[in-house]
Amino acid sequence: MIAAIALIGVLAISSAYYINNANATSKNSVTINIMVTDGTPQNGAPDEFFPHYFTVTEGQHVTIVFDNTDDDPHELAIPAFGVNTGVVPSGVTTRVSFVPNQVGVFPYYEPPGLCGNCTGAQETWGNMTVLAS
Repeated sequence: MIAAIALIGVLAISSAYYINNANATSKNSVTINIMVTDGTPQNGAPDEFFPHYFTVTEGQHVTIVFDNTDDDPHELAIPAFGVNTGVVPSGVTTRVSFVPNQVGVFPYYEPPGLCGNCTGAQETWGNMTVLAS
C-alpha cells in the first residue's frame, strides 16, 4: 500500500514537471504565416504579402511559414536577422526559423527584380516588431 501511494506521488510530480516544461516551450516559440496573394478579390492585390505587420518577442523561436499562392516566384527577407526564404516557386510553401536578438521594428520585404509583375524595385511589405522579453 505504501509503495502504491509513493508511486502515485512520483507520477503526479513527474506529470506536473512535464506539463510546466511543455507550456514553457510553447510560450518560447511562435509561427507566423505569411501569404503572397494572387490578386483574387478575397485575397487582396496581386503579389501582396499578408499580413503586413506582426509582433514577436526577443529570444523567442520564430518560424515563418511563407506560402506563395501567386503565379510568380517570390522571396521574403528580413536582413536584420539574416532571414531569407530564397526563391519560392508558385504554389510552394517554405519555412524559415530564427531567434530575434534585438528589440525594434524591422522591415520585411521582397528583394528587387524577382517578381514578374512588380516594379523591379525592392518591395517592402511590412514590419516585424520585436518586443523586449
